[in-house]
Amino acid sequence: MVYRFFGSFSLIAILSLTTISVSHAQWVSVGLDSLSPQKVVTLGGALFVGTWGNGVFRSTDDGSTWVAVNGGLSNLYTPSLAVIDTTLFTATAQVFISGGVFRSTDNGDQWVPVNTGLTDSAIASLATGPAPSGGTYLYAGTYSDGIFRSTDYGDTWSPLWDGIGCASTLAVIGPYMFASNYDVSAYSSDTGSTWSSGIPERAMDWAFTPAPGGGFAAFAGLSTGILEWGGLFISTDSGTSWQQTNLQSRNANNLASAGPALFVQSGRYQFDTDIGVQMTTDNGESWTDVTENLPDSGGLSYLSTGKGYLFWGNDIEGLWRRPLSEVVTGIRTAPSELPKNFGLSQNYPNPFNPGTVIEFRIPQGGFVTLKVYDVLGRVVSTLVSEHLASGVYSREWNAEGFAGGVYYYRLEAGSSSQTRNLVLQK
Repeated sequence: MVYRFFGSFSLIAILSLTTISVSHAQWVSVGLDSLSPQKVVTLGGALFVGTWGNGVFRSTDDGSTWVAVNGGLSNLYTPSLAVIDTTLFTATAQVFISGGVFRSTDNGDQWVPVNTGLTDSAIASLATGPAPSGGTYLYAGTYSDGIFRSTDYGDTWSPLWDGIGCASTLAVIGPYMFASNYDVSAYSSDTGSTWSSGIPERAMDWAFTPAPGGGFAAFAGLSTGILEWGGLFISTDSGTSWQQTNLQSRNANNLASAGPALFVQSGRYQFDTDIGVQMTTDNGESWTDVTENLPDSGGLSYLSTGKGYLFWGNDIEGLWRRPLSEVVTGIRTAPSELPKNFGLSQNYPNPFNPGTVIEFRIPQGGFVTLKVYDVLGRVVSTLVSEHLASGVYSREWNAEGFAGGVYYYRLEAGSSSQTRNLVLQK
């Protein structure tokens, strides 16, 4: 197979962890035919998608129409996008054309190169993650010189780890980082200071879903070639150990997640016309096919989520969209009016026993945590620890097994934070 995917991870948890069941829905083509659209990201009320050779496109109507936004880009091979607050970044990846990382502060209208410190101008992947002291790191995976990190929105870069060489895929959740190319995979539990092997090799993509009781489940999609299948692997201990799911008879070329739902682009090999999109909400124990009416096409395909939609991009067929709220119930579609202010609502019901719902608002995308503390200030449950797009969210805390009394819950996103208390009545 041809290994060209250079994606970034974007985890969009679009609401609440309630009972999930499949309903009938259809995919709809939204253009960009033969333009090789990659993964979609959100910034404010707009959607952005990079392409392989045609630059960056923007939509302000949930993907119904797209316009090219390439002012200042010297390289139109844009395989990976990332967002920090109101700033958009794109990787440029064509080796023989000058490029690197570009930054836009005006919704993609104009781009400027930000490459000071980078020793390789061919960028395979971008990702963002929380800095231990606050703020957000920007990471760049290069073709040949490993992974770099920026602490100042790309103004300057420092080498982080060159042991991987080509960092074709790069994903970050909290302090945990996952990187791979077609031969090597590795992970870090300390924002890239140290790296370990022992995770599935040849990972094509990564995704994360919330784990019951807090934390996350990590998924690695493998694609090994025409004569053998890679399948999908899962880790429930932050990447230390991995087990193969029962999706074994196909390659897992591309992944996306929304709340507890994981979507997998699968096929017998990467250019297979016998493609499919599979969904699981129980960590890969059971699967539902959500492929209906997608075209049977070869070429490379990419899954992503944004603004309440599941997107499928294909080299030949362009970009297709399907509402998440029609694919699964219990996932709330993002409202058309995005929140303007950061906010943490009072839980309801309150007092409660044993379950309560916490709603919160994020005006700008970024890394978000929502944690529950006891009266001594100890964390007793982590409800959110992931990158979220701008939107309104809710999470349920099941306090079964906890002692009655007063607890506190705290929301943090960027430089904003808010704390409220709740009462578990027993």
